[in-house]
Amino acid sequence: ANFVILAIYLFSQLSFNFIPIENSYILLIFMSFLMGSIYSAVAVGLPLLTKYFYSKEESNIVYASITALISMGSSSGIVLMGVIYDVTGSYQLGYLSLMMVEIITILLLIILIKSRHS
Repeated sequence: ANFVILAIYLFSQLSFNFIPIENSYILLIFMSFLMGSIYSAVAVGLPLLTKYFYSKEESNIVYASITALISMGSSSGIVLMGVIYDVTGSYQLGYLSLMMVEIITILLLIILIKSRHS
């Protein structure tokens, strides 16, 4: 079950990288489906992953902290993308910064998984 959640999370994060593709409608529809899977990964996967990686006492605190950070990131991310577009006239820097955050997130998740199994 955890592998499925991790796979959904990774595919949905990768869909951000292909959003600017406009010349293939089939690929755009497929990537839109992956982007929509982000909501299922957060709604279902996040509580399951926190319970898997942390004890019962810790998981409540960690889940509350992660949820608060997600809310702050969601509200500030839109503003930051707008500022980046206003300054540079392009969304490329914004997408590149999102890709860096994705890479860091994936690496941290892999480290967490390895530390859990050792």
